[in-house]
This record gives sequence, structure tokens and C-alpha cells, in this order.
Amino acid sequence: EDFPRIYVTRRLIRDGSKYYGPYADAGAMHATVKLLRTMFPLRTCRKMNQERPCLQYHIKNCKGCCVGKISEQEYNGYIEQVRQILNGDIHQLSNHLLEEMSALSAELRFEEAQVVKEKYDLIEKYKAKSVIVNPALHEIDVFSYDEDEGVAFVNYMHVRGGSIVQSITIEYKKKLDESASEILS
Repeated sequence: EDFPRIYVTRRLIRDGSKYYGPYADAGAMHATVKLLRTMFPLRTCRKMNQERPCLQYHIKNCKGCCVGKISEQEYNGYIEQVRQILNGDIHQLSNHLLEEMSALSAELRFEEAQVVKEKYDLIEKYKAKSVIVNPALHEIDVFSYDEDEGVAFVNYMHVRGGSIVQSITIEYKKKLDESASEILS
């Protein structure tokens, strides 16, 4: 889409769209989408090039993509920041927002600086709720393996910027005399 939307789906359509997940905790996933929609005026309507703007525009949750009130370049700036959050690059975005807030304050544009500050505060709250492993670990994949009678558990965690971005646990029913190396291969 020219003005991409962010929404929760269970269907994978191979049309060039970017998908994030799967998320082990649906509550955290919905909270993340809600946070992103609070921070950024993202399009939720399905139709473009309408005669009248949608309800989200009137309640100031969208900049009017559906009627051409925002440029594609400005909107893609929001989408790039959303991608940074979903990829786990929260620290870089946080620093960018802090610099932008300082620059706007120096130019005496306090109302705009307040909007950026609110985004910065939301990012900091989100960062505080994220599971922090070690800030020195930039990007690694962690696998663990444990087994019980007839069952093996494989856990995968993706760590980015010191935070656990994704975690998946798979339960595998073992066959007789199946070794750990055979299961992991």
C-alpha cells in the first residue's frame, strides 16, 4: 500500500507486505499495536481516495491519508519509526526523539516539542516494560533445549538491543530412542 496500515492478522499473504511475529503473548501484541496507534497518526481505513475523511481523521488519530491531506513522504517517516520499534531498535528512536524535542524547544516551538515529548515518554514506558537481558547484547538468537519423558522442549529467543523481541517455545513429542541432536536437526 502507498500508505501502509498496521493491523493484527493471522493470515500470511505473500504480496510484499512486512509481517512481525509470531507473538507468544497476544496481550503484549495488542498493547504494542495500541501504543503505535497512540504515538503515530497511522491509517486504519481500508479505502483510499475518498470524498470525505474517515472518522479517525476527525478525532485526530489520523492525518487524512484517505483524502490526501498528508504527503506519502511524511507518512513513510512515521512508518519507518514504527518499523524501528517493531524491530527492537527502541534506543535509536528514543535518542532521535530526544534530539528532535530539544531542537524544537530551541526554536521556541513548544507545542510541537510537547507532542514529541509525549511520544518520547511512551517509548520510555514501553522500553521499561520490555524484558531487558543485557544492553551489551546487540543482536543474537538464543536456543535452549530440555526434555522429559517422551517430550522435548525447544525455546527460541531473539534478542535485539538488549531486549527480548521474540520468544517461541515448541513442545515436541519424542520418538523412542531419539537423541537431542536428532530432534534439533
